[in-house]
Amino acid sequence: MRDIKVEVDENVRVEGTTVYVGPHKKEFKGEGLRIWIENGELKVEAKDKAMINTVKRIVQNMIRGVKEPYKLRLVARYAHFPIKLKMQGNKLIIENFLGEKKPREAKIPKDVKVTIKGQEIELESWDKEALGNAYTSIKQATRIRNKDRRVFQDGIYKVIE
Repeated sequence: MRDIKVEVDENVRVEGTTVYVGPHKKEFKGEGLRIWIENGELKVEAKDKAMINTVKRIVQNMIRGVKEPYKLRLVARYAHFPIKLKMQGNKLIIENFLGEKKPREAKIPKDVKVTIKGQEIELESWDKEALGNAYTSIKQATRIRNKDRRVFQDGIYKVIE
């Protein structure tokens, strides 16, 4: 496996096992983990080789996300009952899903910005992991149980571009 090189600039700093990229931070935990910057490059030392590459890749994604935020477009599709979407605090409220009286809720991490335009949802974040967690939360909230998925195709889907 080849070593991942992470070039860093003045916006990146390390304190112990916490990495700061601009105003954002991520704390890492691992056995024998040591992180430092040497000659403009992030260096990681750990007992496990996989941990080294994981930390480097996460920091690389943080740097890329701060420069240009990660975006994900979703669209709500329904056959009969129109789905209403709204944000309430850190929760996405999905009303009238399959005609249900009780609204479904998806918890959105604090680092994810949600924009709702009709039936479209746009998720945006500097943190790729938080964006994935938000998408997973939405998919879990709209999971259809006790019905044939091939017939009841209502849901919130990712827009492939």
